[in-house]
Amino acid sequence: SQCELRSASFNQQLCERYLLLEVGTCGNTLDEAKKSATTAASVFADMLLENAEE
Repeated sequence: SQCELRSASFNQQLCERYLLLEVGTCGNTLDEAKKSATTAASVFADMLLENAEE
């Protein structure tokens, strides 16, 4: 597994908080990418709900 950090701009300067999550590569199937995105979305949703309760 590899995490690649880039300095490219994706309009993140337009808001204070943002998240850009790229899922999958040319080496993954669409099903693999969808499963990863679903898992990540679930984790982020749980984190947001926990922080909203504080």
